[in-house]
Amino acid sequence: MSTQTLVRMQSSEAPALPSVQASVTFAERAGEKPYTYAYQPPEGVAATNAVSAARTVRIESARAIADELSLDVQGLAVVGHRSAVRDFWDEAQTLALGHPETAQLVKDVTGASRVVVFDHTLRRRADGTADRTVGAPRQPATAPTSIRP
Repeated sequence: MSTQTLVRMQSSEAPALPSVQASVTFAERAGEKPYTYAYQPPEGVAATNAVSAARTVRIESARAIADELSLDVQGLAVVGHRSAVRDFWDEAQTLALGHPETAQLVKDVTGASRVVVFDHTLRRRADGTADRTVGAPRQPATAPTSIRP
């Protein structure tokens, strides 16, 4: 991306991109390194010491400027790809098709010589179902509210 393009993108005269306003939770700086246990913490230890705060932010669609973005400059790239996976809830199909194609896509986009897809997690809101219930998908990931030990 040229310097002129970057300046245009940062200019207040640049055309507005399609956007939405949303509340996003951000981690706040704290005195110690934050932690959150994914499981029951040891006795007497808080589940988290993370402190977070919600902020209303504008989230812009990058599709209109996708060809102007670079992983090396902005740390973001928008890449079109049609997956061979037809049913992402089918574990065998996701492992057989999705993992290799994802690794290849990352290689192609980044120039990496080796990519390891080590995990994927299916999540879907199931009201009244606890996360990690056998036979049910994981619940959507959530951020802890402002909690201090």
